[in-house]
Amino acid sequence: MQVIFMGYSKKILIIRASLGLTQEELAKKLNVAFSTINRWENEKTMPSKRYRYLLDSMFEKCIKEVNK
Repeated sequence: MQVIFMGYSKKILIIRASLGLTQEELAKKLNVAFSTINRWENEKTMPSKRYRYLLDSMFEKCIKEVNK
């Protein structure tokens, strides 16, 4: 079994691309400012625990869709 580790910035980018969302659209879904998504993706700040949980849930859904 191969395990791939990635930073949250990359994970957020993958989630967005998989869902076909812009930074602004993802920000609206998470109820945060567009600039927050931008800072997360550019590794300027990290999402709080709450947002990491939400992003992880979105990431899992994306992976399940790809593996169907």
